[in-house]
Amino acid sequence: MRFSCIIFCININNYVIDGIDGDFEEMVDNLNSGKIQYAYCRVTDPNTNLPKFVLVNWQGDGAPDTLKGRCASHVRDIAALLRVGITHIMTQAHTE
Repeated sequence: MRFSCIIFCININNYVIDGIDGDFEEMVDNLNSGKIQYAYCRVTDPNTNLPKFVLVNWQGDGAPDTLKGRCASHVRDIAALLRVGITHIMTQAHTE
């Protein structure tokens, strides 16, 4: 399965961009528990060979509370930048 991803990270007042051209596990390894990050991923469906796009909003447990509070408006800013629609799927992931 082909997988490409761009990760946007908020550092107080600006965005930092990191590109990944690998697999899902590599993207997960780049998500930081102390940051707010957005991953925009392109995955090629192996059955149809068509691209699927996913926008991930990552809120690390250790991220500053001030950034967590502003995160909802940033998701819309990132989606507008990428010109994508938003479908919300909320999940919590905790490492035990």
